Amino acid sequence: NRELGFRVPPGLPFGVWAGRGALRVKKIREIPAAVARFAGEVKVELQKCVWPTRPELLGSTLVVIAATLLLAVFVGMSDALIAGVLRYIIR
Repeated sequence: NRELGFRVPPGLPFGVWAGRGALRVKKIREIPAAVARFAGEVKVELQKCVWPTRPELLGSTLVVIAATLLLAVFVGMSDALIAGVLRYIIR
């Protein structure tokens, strides 16, 4: 777009900056095929994944829950300690 003083790279979605109706329609018509191709590629990649077994999943879940509880206790105790110190300083 020379009127605006800059050039827009070709291939932007929907041909938004192209200003030509034919380009805009062509890009819009390509969307369903692109979405289908993307979904197919996602399916192929997900088939390559190694999913955890049930015991592995349960073990990992327990580790996460235990770590979360420990962190919550630590943060709670730190908060109580800092609040007590500040209360003592302010009085």
